[in-house]
Amino acid sequence: MVQLSHPCRPPHTNMPRGRPPGSKNKQTLTDATKSHGKKIAVAKATDDALLSSESVKSKLDYIVFFSFSILQIFYFSSAAFLETSVFLIRNLNTRPRTHARQPPTHAHSMTDFTIETGEAEAAKFHAAFAAGFAANNHAETLAGMFAEKVDVEWSDGFAGEKTPSECFEQFAKSWGFMVSNFLWSPDTIVDTSNRKIIMFGRLIINIDGKLGVAHLIDNKLSFVLKYDDAGKICTWTGYWDNTYAPMLEALGKVSAALEAAK
Repeated sequence: MVQLSHPCRPPHTNMPRGRPPGSKNKQTLTDATKSHGKKIAVAKATDDALLSSESVKSKLDYIVFFSFSILQIFYFSSAAFLETSVFLIRNLNTRPRTHARQPPTHAHSMTDFTIETGEAEAAKFHAAFAAGFAANNHAETLAGMFAEKVDVEWSDGFAGEKTPSECFEQFAKSWGFMVSNFLWSPDTIVDTSNRKIIMFGRLIINIDGKLGVAHLIDNKLSFVLKYDDAGKICTWTGYWDNTYAPMLEALGKVSAALEAAK
Protein backbone atom coordinates (compact mmCIF):
# COMPACT_ATOMS: atom_id res chain seq x y z
CA MET A 1 0.00 0.00 0.00
CA VAL A 2 1.33 3.22 -1.02
CA GLN A 3 1.56 5.87 1.72
CA LEU A 4 0.44 9.29 0.56
CA SER A 5 1.92 12.47 1.90
CA HIS A 6 -0.09 15.00 3.83
CA PRO A 7 -2.02 17.12 1.43
CA CYS A 8 -0.94 20.39 3.06
CA ARG A 9 2.76 19.65 3.33
CA PRO A 10 5.19 19.84 0.49
CA PRO A 11 6.93 16.75 -0.38
CA HIS A 12 9.76 15.97 1.96
CA THR A 13 13.13 16.81 0.53
CA ASN A 14 16.49 16.04 1.96
CA MET A 15 17.74 19.62 2.09
CA PRO A 16 20.87 20.04 4.18
CA ARG A 17 20.51 22.21 7.23
CA GLY A 18 23.00 25.04 8.26
CA ARG A 19 25.30 27.13 6.05
CA PRO A 20 26.09 25.74 2.66
CA PRO A 21 29.57 24.53 2.17
CA GLY A 22 32.00 27.26 1.22
CA SER A 23 30.00 30.05 2.86
CA LYS A 24 32.12 33.21 3.62
CA ASN A 25 29.98 34.65 6.45
CA LYS A 26 32.24 33.25 9.12
CA GLN A 27 35.36 34.79 7.55
CA THR A 28 33.63 38.22 7.20
CA LEU A 29 32.72 38.27 10.85
CA THR A 30 36.27 37.38 11.78
CA ASP A 31 37.68 40.20 9.65
CA ALA A 32 35.24 42.69 11.17
CA THR A 33 36.22 41.61 14.65
CA LYS A 34 39.89 42.03 13.85
CA SER A 35 39.28 45.48 12.32
CA HIS A 36 37.34 46.60 15.37
CA GLY A 37 40.11 45.37 17.61
CA LYS A 38 42.67 47.32 15.62
CA LYS A 39 40.56 50.50 15.95
CA ILE A 40 40.34 50.00 19.69
CA ALA A 41 44.10 49.46 19.89
CA VAL A 42 44.77 52.62 17.85
CA ALA A 43 42.37 54.66 20.00
CA LYS A 44 44.02 53.34 23.16
CA ALA A 45 47.45 54.16 21.79
CA THR A 46 46.26 57.67 20.90
CA ASP A 47 44.83 58.19 24.38
CA ASP A 48 48.07 56.96 25.91
CA ALA A 49 50.02 59.35 23.72
CA LEU A 50 47.80 62.27 24.70
CA LEU A 51 48.07 61.40 28.36
CA SER A 52 51.81 61.12 28.00
CA SER A 53 51.95 64.51 26.20
CA GLU A 54 49.83 66.18 28.89
CA SER A 55 52.01 64.66 31.56
CA VAL A 56 55.14 66.01 29.87
CA LYS A 57 53.53 69.44 29.48
CA SER A 58 52.51 69.44 33.13
CA LYS A 59 56.04 68.55 34.16
CA LEU A 60 57.47 71.26 31.92
CA ASP A 61 55.06 73.82 33.41
CA TYR A 62 56.11 72.80 36.90
CA ILE A 63 59.79 73.07 35.98
CA VAL A 64 59.25 76.54 34.46
CA PHE A 65 57.26 77.71 37.51
CA PHE A 66 59.85 76.34 39.90
CA SER A 67 62.71 77.93 37.94
CA PHE A 68 60.89 81.30 37.85
CA SER A 69 60.29 81.12 41.60
CA ILE A 70 63.97 80.43 42.20
CA LEU A 71 64.91 83.41 40.00
CA GLN A 72 62.50 85.69 41.90
CA ILE A 73 63.91 84.62 45.24
CA PHE A 74 67.44 85.19 43.96
CA TYR A 75 66.53 88.61 42.52
CA PHE A 76 64.85 89.95 45.65
CA SER A 77 67.53 88.45 47.87
CA SER A 78 70.23 90.12 45.75
CA ALA A 79 68.39 93.47 45.82
CA ALA A 80 67.96 93.29 49.59
CA PHE A 81 71.61 92.32 50.00
CA LEU A 82 72.73 95.21 47.79
CA GLU A 83 70.53 97.71 49.66
CA THR A 84 71.80 96.47 53.00
CA SER A 85 75.40 96.70 51.79
CA VAL A 86 74.94 100.30 50.60
CA PHE A 87 73.32 101.23 53.92
CA LEU A 88 76.18 99.69 55.90
CA ILE A 89 78.83 101.36 53.74
CA ARG A 90 77.20 104.76 54.15
CA ASN A 91 76.92 104.33 57.89
CA LEU A 92 80.52 103.19 58.12
CA ASN A 93 81.62 106.28 56.19
CA THR A 94 79.61 108.68 58.33
CA ARG A 95 79.95 107.22 61.81
CA PRO A 96 82.67 108.61 64.06
CA ARG A 97 85.90 106.67 64.05
CA THR A 98 86.13 106.67 67.79
CA HIS A 99 83.74 104.87 70.06
CA ALA A 100 83.88 107.65 72.61
CA ARG A 101 80.57 109.42 73.08
CA GLN A 102 80.52 112.75 71.31
CA PRO A 103 79.48 115.74 73.42
CA PRO A 104 76.37 117.60 72.18
CA THR A 105 77.08 120.65 70.09
CA HIS A 106 75.25 123.94 70.36
CA ALA A 107 75.11 126.85 67.97
CA HIS A 108 75.97 129.26 70.76
CA SER A 109 77.31 129.12 74.27
CA MET A 110 74.90 130.96 76.56
CA THR A 111 76.75 130.71 79.85
CA ASP A 112 78.62 134.04 79.65
CA PHE A 113 75.74 136.22 78.38
CA THR A 114 74.23 137.36 81.65
CA ILE A 115 71.73 140.11 82.38
CA GLU A 116 74.60 142.35 83.45
CA THR A 117 76.44 141.64 80.20
CA GLY A 118 73.35 142.33 78.11
CA GLU A 119 72.55 145.59 79.88
CA ALA A 120 76.13 146.78 79.48
CA GLU A 121 76.06 145.96 75.74
CA ALA A 122 72.72 147.75 75.36
CA ALA A 123 74.04 150.91 77.03
CA LYS A 124 77.19 150.80 74.89
CA PHE A 125 75.24 150.44 71.66
CA HIS A 126 72.72 153.14 72.59
CA ALA A 127 75.40 155.72 73.36
CA ALA A 128 77.40 154.99 70.19
CA PHE A 129 74.28 154.99 68.00
CA ALA A 130 72.99 158.31 69.31
CA ALA A 131 76.44 159.90 68.96
CA GLY A 132 76.58 159.17 65.23
CA PHE A 133 73.73 161.50 64.16
CA ALA A 134 75.41 164.87 64.72
CA ALA A 135 78.18 164.28 62.20
CA ASN A 136 76.56 161.36 60.31
CA ASN A 137 79.47 159.11 61.21
CA HIS A 138 77.97 155.90 62.58
CA ALA A 139 80.70 153.89 60.87
CA GLU A 140 83.10 155.47 63.37
CA THR A 141 80.96 155.53 66.51
CA LEU A 142 79.82 151.89 66.07
CA ALA A 143 83.15 150.56 64.82
CA GLY A 144 84.15 147.10 66.14
CA MET A 145 80.69 146.24 67.47
CA PHE A 146 79.46 144.12 64.53
CA ALA A 147 80.34 140.70 63.15
CA GLU A 148 81.62 140.29 59.58
CA LYS A 149 78.09 139.40 58.41
CA VAL A 150 74.93 140.86 59.90
CA ASP A 151 71.32 139.78 59.31
CA VAL A 152 69.43 143.05 58.98
CA GLU A 153 65.71 143.78 58.86
CA TRP A 154 64.48 147.33 59.25
CA SER A 155 60.96 148.71 58.87
CA ASP A 156 62.04 150.95 55.98
CA GLY A 157 62.74 147.87 53.81
CA PHE A 158 66.49 147.51 54.24
CA ALA A 159 67.02 143.80 54.87
CA GLY A 160 69.23 140.79 54.19
CA GLU A 161 72.68 139.56 55.08
CA LYS A 162 74.93 142.61 55.07
CA THR A 163 78.43 143.61 55.97
CA PRO A 164 78.89 146.38 58.57
CA SER A 165 80.06 148.70 55.78
CA GLU A 166 76.84 148.12 53.83
CA CYS A 167 74.78 148.94 56.92
CA PHE A 168 76.67 152.16 57.61
CA GLU A 169 76.52 153.26 53.94
CA GLN A 170 72.75 152.77 53.89
CA PHE A 171 72.31 154.66 57.16
CA ALA A 172 74.59 157.51 56.04
CA LYS A 173 72.39 158.29 53.03
CA SER A 174 69.07 157.95 54.86
CA TRP A 175 68.49 158.46 58.58
CA GLY A 176 72.00 159.55 59.39
CA PHE A 177 71.72 162.22 56.74
CA MET A 178 68.20 163.44 57.57
CA VAL A 179 68.39 163.41 61.41
CA SER A 180 70.65 165.64 63.47
CA ASN A 181 69.42 164.83 67.00
CA PHE A 182 68.30 161.54 68.49
CA LEU A 183 66.79 161.40 71.99
CA TRP A 184 65.85 157.91 73.20
CA SER A 185 65.66 156.40 76.70
CA PRO A 186 64.58 152.82 75.97
CA ASP A 187 63.61 150.01 78.30
CA THR A 188 65.80 146.93 77.92
CA ILE A 189 65.10 143.21 78.02
CA VAL A 190 68.03 140.77 78.09
CA ASP A 191 67.35 137.35 76.60
CA THR A 192 70.18 135.37 78.18
CA SER A 193 69.15 132.10 76.51
CA ASN A 194 69.45 133.48 72.96
CA ARG A 195 72.08 136.19 73.53
CA LYS A 196 69.70 138.98 72.57
CA ILE A 197 68.92 142.43 73.87
CA ILE A 198 65.62 144.16 73.13
CA MET A 199 65.43 147.94 73.46
CA PHE A 200 62.11 149.75 73.02
CA GLY A 201 60.44 153.05 73.87
CA ARG A 202 59.43 156.49 72.64
CA LEU A 203 61.99 158.73 70.98
CA ILE A 204 62.26 162.26 69.67
CA ILE A 205 64.27 162.94 66.53
CA ASN A 206 65.05 166.18 64.78
CA ILE A 207 64.60 165.80 61.03
CA ASP A 208 66.41 168.74 59.45
CA GLY A 209 68.71 167.35 56.73
CA LYS A 210 71.55 169.21 58.46
CA LEU A 211 70.02 172.49 57.17
CA GLY A 212 69.30 173.91 60.63
CA VAL A 213 65.48 174.04 60.37
CA ALA A 214 64.17 171.67 63.05
CA HIS A 215 61.26 169.27 62.64
CA LEU A 216 60.80 167.39 65.90
CA ILE A 217 59.08 164.07 65.57
CA ASP A 218 57.83 161.90 68.41
CA ASN A 219 57.69 158.20 67.44
CA LYS A 220 58.25 154.74 68.90
CA LEU A 221 61.26 152.55 68.20
CA SER A 222 62.38 149.01 69.01
CA PHE A 223 65.75 147.38 68.29
CA VAL A 224 66.56 143.68 68.69
CA LEU A 225 70.26 142.87 68.69
CA LYS A 226 71.66 139.35 68.72
CA TYR A 227 75.27 138.63 69.72
CA ASP A 228 77.49 135.79 68.59
CA ASP A 229 80.00 133.84 70.70
CA ALA A 230 82.64 136.51 70.11
CA GLY A 231 80.37 139.20 71.57
CA LYS A 232 79.69 140.82 68.18
CA ILE A 233 76.29 141.89 66.85
CA CYS A 234 75.20 139.38 64.19
CA THR A 235 71.52 140.36 63.91
CA TRP A 236 70.05 143.86 63.87
CA THR A 237 66.27 144.17 63.66
CA GLY A 238 64.58 147.58 63.83
CA TYR A 239 60.84 148.21 64.20
CA TRP A 240 58.97 151.52 63.95
CA ASP A 241 55.95 152.97 62.18
CA ASN A 242 57.50 153.88 58.86
CA THR A 243 54.22 155.39 57.59
CA TYR A 244 53.76 157.71 60.59
CA ALA A 245 52.18 160.82 59.02
CA PRO A 246 54.05 163.59 60.94
CA MET A 247 57.34 161.87 60.16
CA LEU A 248 56.53 161.57 56.45
CA GLU A 249 55.49 165.23 56.35
CA ALA A 250 58.78 166.33 57.92
CA LEU A 251 60.79 164.16 55.54
CA GLY A 252 58.92 165.67 52.59
CA LYS A 253 59.65 169.24 53.70
CA VAL A 254 63.32 168.56 54.29
CA SER A 255 63.69 166.76 50.96
CA ALA A 256 62.17 169.76 49.16
CA ALA A 257 64.50 172.12 51.02
CA LEU A 258 67.51 169.99 50.12
CA GLU A 259 66.46 169.97 46.46
CA ALA A 260 66.07 173.76 46.51
CA ALA A 261 69.47 174.21 48.15
CA LYS A 262 71.34 172.44 45.37
